[in-house]
Amino acid sequence: MGTPRLTGRFVQADPTGAIAVRSTSVCLTFFLLFSSAFAAPKPLEQHPTKEGADFFEKQIRPILVRNCYECHSGDPKKAKGNFVLDTREGLRKGGKSGAVIEPGHPDHSLLIEAVRYESLEMPPKEKLPDEVIEKLVKWVEMGAPDPRRGKAAKARGKIDFVEARKFWAFQRPKALPPPQPHDAAWPAGDIDRFIRARQEKERLRPIADADPVTFIRRVTFDLTGLPPTIEEVDAFVGDQSPDPFSTVVDRLLASPRFGERWGRHWLDVVRYGESTGKEINLPYRYAWRYRNYVIDAFNADKPYNRFIVEQLAGDMLPPRNAAERSELPVATGFLALGPKSVALGPDQYNYDLFDDQIDVTGRAFLGMTIACARCHDHKYDPIPTTDYYAIAGIFRSTKTFAGVLPGRNHVVEVSLLQPPEAARLAKSKSQTPDGEQEGTGEIGRLEKEIERLRALLQPPKPPPKTPNNRRPPPRPVQRPPVDQKQVREQIKKLQDRLDKLEMVPSGSLDLAMGVREGLPSNSPVLNRGELKDKGPEVPRGVLTVLKTGDARVGPRHSGRMELAHWIAN
Repeated sequence: MGTPRLTGRFVQADPTGAIAVRSTSVCLTFFLLFSSAFAAPKPLEQHPTKEGADFFEKQIRPILVRNCYECHSGDPKKAKGNFVLDTREGLRKGGKSGAVIEPGHPDHSLLIEAVRYESLEMPPKEKLPDEVIEKLVKWVEMGAPDPRRGKAAKARGKIDFVEARKFWAFQRPKALPPPQPHDAAWPAGDIDRFIRARQEKERLRPIADADPVTFIRRVTFDLTGLPPTIEEVDAFVGDQSPDPFSTVVDRLLASPRFGERWGRHWLDVVRYGESTGKEINLPYRYAWRYRNYVIDAFNADKPYNRFIVEQLAGDMLPPRNAAERSELPVATGFLALGPKSVALGPDQYNYDLFDDQIDVTGRAFLGMTIACARCHDHKYDPIPTTDYYAIAGIFRSTKTFAGVLPGRNHVVEVSLLQPPEAARLAKSKSQTPDGEQEGTGEIGRLEKEIERLRALLQPPKPPPKTPNNRRPPPRPVQRPPVDQKQVREQIKKLQDRLDKLEMVPSGSLDLAMGVREGLPSNSPVLNRGELKDKGPEVPRGVLTVLKTGDARVGPRHSGRMELAHWIAN
């Protein structure tokens, strides 16, 4: 079949539908507005939206595991109050006290009353922090979305990978011979033979082909998102060549509008956005470079396996020409985009960054929610928590340049990439040898001085303890007393200067979001996803259920290249 590519022929219904009657629209709007005042309580979501499922997995499930499972999991007959919430069904049913959630109405939900200590007091040992309670309130307001299915997983059950690999999604695809439908005239190829055979099974008959005017409207809208011009319609209708259909399709696939139309679908998959979102919404001034890379990839008919590898490890690929030298680092903007909480401290910020990178990689390329294993083994896919942190180690060994940094409530353009070709052509007076902006040196000096001053505010460390049979350590040098008020004022002055330097736009369009290799290091398992509760380190690697020989990560690099080729294989 050859390598799948980023083009294709698609047919969809004519986008020009019937015109709505204005008076009917007004009446319907009035009815909806009027009836909403008497709407029934919001039901529990049967099929949560992606937003709802993500919110439950990242915000709510860890709360339940950490604070509730000890008493309310397993067999409902043995659980306290006969109430379990380790399954969706148990949470919906409630316990001896009845239902605990009224979706859409947190003030009427027993669960919220209990965590607020308004009636019952749960958990009984200690009231939850206010920010945790607010997450539960928001969840109930959303309709209590819960993507869990089936019975609860065993608390200490091990994943049977031999059995898991038997599932169809973890096996190599096999070519099947196309069926031979009774109607041998209609199919134009093997795909049509599958379609026609199923139609015959369901006793369906294909409709007639579209007339020329309808066809060119459909195919033009489908491939470019725009209607055909009158001249294009007339030319197609009057085309007497042997294959006018191929001619018009080839013309549309060669149009720059094709990449703009179909690149948008990929941008949706990879959560493309031009700001951080979250509590402090900062702009991504150079996100457009990645957007243009995607459009160009579709228009260039880039092979899909190459498309994967460039986005995960483009900075590590050898460029074949000057254009690729600038393009490949930009492709890694795939990993630099996404929501970011810049208000967090560096450690929490980084692990949330790794989580986003794992999540988008798993969803975009594998169709799997790997990020669900951050706090516990995956509930329905064979992904243990150790697999999550094996991949987290790959991204922990990677430097991300997004134009923002933790603890900074403004754009930081020194935290951006400059593609090598642009850096080489930049004027030496305004650029450093590394391609960084003028002023970077002063920024570095300010950061080091701020760090030194903050260290003065920390209490001195106690001397280390030694065994009795060893000589006592020398007494630590006594540090002179510090005027803490004066030091804080000095830090504030330097921080203001640093903020002003970082907020100055570079004036260059040669910057980009992306990643580079960092210091290779493994990640420890964070028990229950808690930063302060570190477990053993996990070697960098890929999913155990799909592990192959080419997925071994060497000690001298991050492992992104191995991850990319493993996915693209």
